[in-house]
Amino acid sequence: MARELKSQIDYEQVCNELGIRMEDLIALAQNGPNVVQEKQVRVTTIINDFLEHLKILVEITKRAETTFTTYENFLLRLKDFINEKNPNLTLQEFNEKTLDKFLRTCKPRCVTGNDQKYKFENEKKLSNNTINKYTAIVRELIKFAYTQDYIRKDLSHRFEYAQKGALLPRYFTDDQIEMILAKSLKRTYGYRWKAMICFMLGTGCRISEVTNLRVKDFDIENDLIYIYDGKGNKDRTVIIYPEVKKIILRYLQTSELKKWDRYNEGFLFARDEGDKREKKISDRSLQYQIDNILHDSFPKTEQHTTHSFRHTFAVNCLKAGMKIEYLSQLLGHTNPSTTSIYVQLLPADLRDEVMTKYPFPVEALLKEII
Repeated sequence: MARELKSQIDYEQVCNELGIRMEDLIALAQNGPNVVQEKQVRVTTIINDFLEHLKILVEITKRAETTFTTYENFLLRLKDFINEKNPNLTLQEFNEKTLDKFLRTCKPRCVTGNDQKYKFENEKKLSNNTINKYTAIVRELIKFAYTQDYIRKDLSHRFEYAQKGALLPRYFTDDQIEMILAKSLKRTYGYRWKAMICFMLGTGCRISEVTNLRVKDFDIENDLIYIYDGKGNKDRTVIIYPEVKKIILRYLQTSELKKWDRYNEGFLFARDEGDKREKKISDRSLQYQIDNILHDSFPKTEQHTTHSFRHTFAVNCLKAGMKIEYLSQLLGHTNPSTTSIYVQLLPADLRDEVMTKYPFPVEALLKEII
């Protein structure tokens, strides 16, 4: 009588660790190592297909247009580099060494001049944050190739991230905020830049969300702000806190909006002031102004970015006792775990206490920092 042999090996786990499919493992066991023939596909071909795939995701609103733009800018530069150095480079040959060579040719970008075009800072290196962002794009490219059967093994593990410590977001202290607001007023249209900075500090909105706001989205009757995504769909609703409301109403009066109208399609923050407000302030223009304000405020450091205003809002909410689940909704995070990184920014002796306090005394907080 034949005995039934049971294996103690978890073959699914083995496949996951090796980055191969179960059918390939079975074929390898039955027929030997030469049975699995892997396609030799060029990296440039995968880049083209991946970008086309991302375009479809944007069309069905699974990806933001700004995300696609970031991916496209990076991948097209990588494609040009490969075409110049080794146009026949395959995915199997593509490794971290090749990526590192490409990254050494990359320079940080900043905007300059009235037309807000990019220039490259030759004397500076890419930050760890930028390197990690580019590495994440490459890893996603490789995973796409794997899921689309271009390769039999997930090779994304070849590309390691830079030091993770550099990824921790930075936030502003109250003294730093006072300095930033003072510097913002010294620029042309200073009242506009100050209002936009205060808005980000008091709402946690992203740059693109601020520049896309319409007058009608600033609902002063119900004390609400309606945030929309790139496709015009409502993303979330944010409360207008009294101090933010006062600042923005003062700004609208200064920028010659005669009366708030719930049907006004004009931009809340616009280059052409008055009632129509048809000329949008671009993301790049706001980024340029804030970069200069931050440089004027802290000329010897590059620790803070425009996103630090959003980080500051989050940290102050936690310090004041807001529950992380509520903060996630305000920030538009789909997963509360994304918001949990802000807990790391708090002093160690406050972390446990912060998460147990409620309600959130936002009015007192905003009076202090704005």
